[in-house]
Amino acid sequence: MISMVIGFLLLIVCGPIELWAFDKSAKDVVAIDSNYAFIEMSDKWDFTTQDDYNYIENAIDATEWDQIYSHVPWTYLPRYRSYRGNVIYRKKIEIKNKETINYALFVPLHYRGAQFYLNGKMFHESRPFNEEGISPPILGKPELIPINSNLLFSGINSLTIRTGSLNNVGGFLGTIRFGNYQLLQKKAVQFYLYYAALAAINIFLAMYFFYLYFNRRIEKYYLYFSILALSIGLFIIGYKGIVLWIVDLQFAYYFTTYFGAFFATLMMVLFLNSFLSVHSRIWNVFFISGIIFFSLCFIIEYLLTQKVEIFVTYLYNLFLMLSGIAIIYGSIRAYMAIRLDTQYAKPIFIGVFLFLVTHLISIFSFLDILPLPELTAEGFFIMANIFAYVLASRYSQVHTALEKAHDDLLVIDKMKDEFLATTSHELRTPLHAISGMAEIME
Repeated sequence: MISMVIGFLLLIVCGPIELWAFDKSAKDVVAIDSNYAFIEMSDKWDFTTQDDYNYIENAIDATEWDQIYSHVPWTYLPRYRSYRGNVIYRKKIEIKNKETINYALFVPLHYRGAQFYLNGKMFHESRPFNEEGISPPILGKPELIPINSNLLFSGINSLTIRTGSLNNVGGFLGTIRFGNYQLLQKKAVQFYLYYAALAAINIFLAMYFFYLYFNRRIEKYYLYFSILALSIGLFIIGYKGIVLWIVDLQFAYYFTTYFGAFFATLMMVLFLNSFLSVHSRIWNVFFISGIIFFSLCFIIEYLLTQKVEIFVTYLYNLFLMLSGIAIIYGSIRAYMAIRLDTQYAKPIFIGVFLFLVTHLISIFSFLDILPLPELTAEGFFIMANIFAYVLASRYSQVHTALEKAHDDLLVIDKMKDEFLATTSHELRTPLHAISGMAEIME
């Protein structure tokens, strides 16, 4: 079974590598051939740090601009690492046979508010910019932005985005899409429902297994898993920006995303050690101390500055290393449990291994090594659901064993009653004779 899973993942991941690995060229113009379609602008954009309003104009020559991917944080590129001002992205879109229909732009979560221009005219602000051209220190929500068809014309159009950075991170957390409004509206609804469903399922699992823990407090792994599932649910709605549609506060994003990731990492380790009966005090102390350290650093910086720039710049990569160590540690522990023929060790190993694979895919995507999909949320979800399946199977097994033991006790109790009844009858018969003879002798 494990070999089949590994083979399937390698087929999915490695199959397209020959086609993708060296496709780093940028398209000067992306074309939309049909008025009833949309395009994903996942290739490179024209990019400059010259925050000049004249650069927004359609006629400006961008041949001297840099070219980068919009979904890769520009602040991670060495030549822009120290820059903190606004930047400009630009993409030329060719519309063939334009009709009078509704167009739209679907924008993923972006690390700071942005202004959107078509052919030099602004049509949307995800966050309001002040007179100095500065947006408030809060992320831009993922949203569907309607476009007035009068701003577009057949031929080449210029889409320009002006945005900044927050906590030393700038760019978009995903691919920008342009096209037919109705089609993009369906995609937007699918996006929100998909990740909201993933989060809701995890939160439901958290409540359900906490209820089981409340009735079986001796088995701590039910508690660890309930916290793990809750952390994953919070992480998903934060990481994908859905929380900003619920509570439009930067702290809500910080709490759900970062603390969700912190506690998900820790609870995964504690759950594995508890469920697989691994007595490793040193590793538990190591991971608990690490998460406490990162949490305190995060809280202290936020309370003092209302930002987490130092944490993101200097400590976040260390946390990613710790989470990577936790995943590898969990994989090794689950594999060792398989070697020891521990019950349910195989599905546990599959869950951790699949999370490890999705984690690696996300790293390749994030670092722009390969144009692979970002699967962090899906990896967490798959692992949690496999763990839930294991816990449900174990609980069912224990419940079945208890029912069988209860039935056996009822049978034994019935046999006891029958034995006592028979013994009482057998003893009562001679006692009646002895009692009668005693009366005669008297």
